[in-house]
Amino acid sequence: RAPHFNADVTGWNLQNVTNMSYMFGGCSSFIGTGLSTWRVNDSTNSSSLDLHQMFRNCTNLGNNTDITISGTLWDLSSVISTQLMFNGCVNLGNNASVVFDDWNLSNCTNCGQMFNSTFGYNVTDYIPSTSQSMRNWTIGSSSTLTKCTSMFTDNNGAARAPHFNADVTGWNLQNVT
Repeated sequence: RAPHFNADVTGWNLQNVTNMSYMFGGCSSFIGTGLSTWRVNDSTNSSSLDLHQMFRNCTNLGNNTDITISGTLWDLSSVISTQLMFNGCVNLGNNASVVFDDWNLSNCTNCGQMFNSTFGYNVTDYIPSTSQSMRNWTIGSSSTLTKCTSMFTDNNGAARAPHFNADVTGWNLQNVT
């Protein structure tokens, strides 16, 4: 863990990476500068990509910093897990836009608790963004069973993303549990 890491990650080349699980896990100072510029996973690479707990407990991710992770730059079609990917990112969308459009998670088998404890969870001075978008997601496929348990809640169904108000127009859910 590197709790004080907050570098600008603009220009990182991640086209042939296959495992980003825990990559920024516990980087509580990281606000996400430069994430929007990444090109992730070359579509010619047939390997699977693991994003499990990639940003878990990055408590300042998206705090006064716009975050755009677009499926046009992040090719997520080979992702196998986004479980707990943003879990604990309590300041995500705090006075900043969050745009996660066009995600293709058709080969992902686990999206469970992906946004648990985000979007102002237990943050008293949280200022909700008026620009939240998660349009045009594909989760699962006819050949892939995808677990989405507690994607925005805890295991008991309690709201854990209290200021989540994203546009989710165009979601395509197939074979999801």
